[in-house]
Amino acid sequence: MTYNQDVNKFYVCKEIIRKNKLTQKDYRKLAHKSFVKENRGWFWFFDIAIVLLLLFNYGAHALTNILLMSNPEMNLYEANAAQAFVNEYEVHEAAQAQYIGFYFQMVVWALILFGYLFYRTHVFEYNDFYLLTFFMVAYLFTMSFDFVNNFGYFIGKIIFGV
Repeated sequence: MTYNQDVNKFYVCKEIIRKNKLTQKDYRKLAHKSFVKENRGWFWFFDIAIVLLLLFNYGAHALTNILLMSNPEMNLYEANAAQAFVNEYEVHEAAQAQYIGFYFQMVVWALILFGYLFYRTHVFEYNDFYLLTFFMVAYLFTMSFDFVNNFGYFIGKIIFGV
């Protein structure tokens, strides 16, 4: 495309926007809707992937807790100080550090979900689409690797009784 064709296309788009009295926000919404319509299957994949991310992450944590709890020689302590006081348990000395890690993980997941939801509704060109695809595949790979690693260890522990 030559420079003159680009300029003409720009002025035609500008005239369409002026005639329809579209704001830039409305124009981006229309561009996003048409982009999602073209790539509907990919956006379904992204939605399914974000649900799988959550399931893999919490599944890995559940398997880790199962593997830790199946050790009978382990003394169990309560991490919640109020619960320990009510039920007369011992409070673990690293309980505060556990809560900080848990809160940090919740903040990171909130940021990931907010970023995904925000970015999913603001994709209207292929550069943004490729970036969203890269991040979703990277997150899915890391979380599924963590889950499969813990699940394989759990199955090995059941089969070999180690």
